[in-house]
Amino acid sequence: MIEVQDLSFAYRDNKPLFENLSFIVNDGGLLWLSGASGAGKTTLLYCLCGVIPGNIKGRLSGNIYIDGKEINDISCAELPGAAAMVFQEPGSRIFLPAVEDELAFTLENLCMNREEMRERINDALKLTGLTDKRHENPAKLSGGQIKLAALAAVLVYPPRVLLLDEITAGLDNSAVERVIDCVNMLRKQGCAVIVSDHNANIWRGGIHELRI
Repeated sequence: MIEVQDLSFAYRDNKPLFENLSFIVNDGGLLWLSGASGAGKTTLLYCLCGVIPGNIKGRLSGNIYIDGKEINDISCAELPGAAAMVFQEPGSRIFLPAVEDELAFTLENLCMNREEMRERINDALKLTGLTDKRHENPAKLSGGQIKLAALAAVLVYPPRVLLLDEITAGLDNSAVERVIDCVNMLRKQGCAVIVSDHNANIWRGGIHELRI
């Protein structure tokens, strides 16, 4: 579960992108962020995973709780299991020479045993349709495949809160279906999901909407 209380943010001396936002996404819930381009949807996701204020500065106020724990009290080691984000352009955040290396990175940092790592990586690649790309350099993947690889990197160690920024942009229908299947699987496991996506029809129906 993620709870946000009176959240406001502005870049440097600019006017606030959003003010006094409050909402809750329960375990297994899905919140769709709507609003015009530039309204602050991506910025809100950055706040929810700690990129703001960790890497991007500005005027931030309010509180964010994940399973009752304030996000500022969650250590760097704990953060991947608390909140993870698939960025709008994940290719800029993928650095290792093979897809499976990217998937193994977090697991290695957690000192997970090799057998469990192998199983988790195999399952994530299968779910995202990237089994035959495991040894590929991510730089050689298509934009859609890179997004699926970034999602696979989340699947190997599912977080309590998953943040998706334009995850379906550039994907064909088959890849979109894989994304939806993966998201539904994570929700069944109790993951709370927050998504910003212009492809609104994919996410409507039985979910909550927050307009920024």
